[in-house]
Amino acid sequence: MKKSNTKKEVELSPEDSERRELFQKADEEASKERQLMIDLEGNVSSQREIIITGMQTTENPEEKYRIYYLGIQKLLKEHLPKGKKYEQYREYIYDEKNIFLNRGKAKGPDGVRGGDGRMTYQPDMQRILDETVKWIMSKGTMIDLYERYWDLNESFDYPHQSNLLGK
Repeated sequence: MKKSNTKKEVELSPEDSERRELFQKADEEASKERQLMIDLEGNVSSQREIIITGMQTTENPEEKYRIYYLGIQKLLKEHLPKGKKYEQYREYIYDEKNIFLNRGKAKGPDGVRGGDGRMTYQPDMQRILDETVKWIMSKGTMIDLYERYWDLNESFDYPHQSNLLGK
């Protein structure tokens, strides 16, 4: 071990050196990734995910409100077809969204889910928001959004509320 005036330097084993290099490469990759954010007015912007992650060490109720109401819900209301004719299809989409936000809780036979997606973990909310924004930007259809949410639930081995659309 060498000593310097400002900082201790430690000789690393080959395994530790290799691990350190892997972490440095992973940090370089992560610094390129971006995350969508919503301001108080409901505007969507993009920021580097690593900065946001470092700054948010706890759940933030105000941010949860912005993501859920000014992000997810607002975008779905604006971009899904309106009217009674499409109500059932919107419900299928909302069910898949809520299963993800509630980490796999589907409605029981009594219609009760036993969880509230508005109070879920912020990363889960952000993930649904990201998928919703990608769907909007790709000018997708209702089935495209349903399948995005379906696939997201599949990737976490969450159940589905219904299997009515042939997937």
